[in-house]
Amino acid sequence: MENERDLHKDFFMKSRPINQRTKLLIVTFFLVISIIAVTATSLYIAIPREKILILFAIYAIPSHFLISFFPIEPAVLYCSKYYRPIIVVSTALGGCSIASILDYLLLVPLLNHHRIRSRFEDKELYQKAIHYFKKWPFGVLTLANMLPVPFYPFKFLSFTSNYPFIRYEASLLLGRFPRYFLLAALGFALNLPNWVILSLVFLFMSPMLFKKIHSWWQSRKAPALSNTGKESNVYDQPEYPPEA
Repeated sequence: MENERDLHKDFFMKSRPINQRTKLLIVTFFLVISIIAVTATSLYIAIPREKILILFAIYAIPSHFLISFFPIEPAVLYCSKYYRPIIVVSTALGGCSIASILDYLLLVPLLNHHRIRSRFEDKELYQKAIHYFKKWPFGVLTLANMLPVPFYPFKFLSFTSNYPFIRYEASLLLGRFPRYFLLAALGFALNLPNWVILSLVFLFMSPMLFKKIHSWWQSRKAPALSNTGKESNVYDQPEYPPEA
């Protein structure tokens, strides 16, 4: 009985600081969101002639936040039709930096909470990934940001391995700058028509759309397949397989 009481006490003594820190980070998260919303709205009203750049800056935040399905590349191409590449790249990197701060405030306490971390920490795949990631973390992050590959696995590894946020942020800026500058210079030089840019949006989002449509179609087919053939009474089926 005393052992159970001690375990119960230890549980709450360990979880209380985590909960307090989590609440503080969540409050900070929503405070940053509110400041961004107020600032963006004020700039949009005060400088209407720069509305394209302001809207692009706002869009750049959710396009880098969490596991985003909003592609930034078509937006860079579109904005570069009206602004010089360095302005477009600076705006995109600013949104990327803000999104990374929001990621850190939200994901670090969430992923490192003992109830969530215990679900993946001992998995063989995670152990292998974190082993190779820790050999050259800055180079891996920089290369992942430079290439058009899904970044959320590397974000997950960074936030669950206590990688310093300053180095994480530096790898984002260093890796994405040449990638975004190349896109912005291309858009500035070619001045692509809007239908081409919209086609690129559909192209980038097509894997997600196809997956959603496929899941919806499978869910529609499942009831139809279950109703075909001989009807069976579920109560006639054994609940457990017979014991050996």
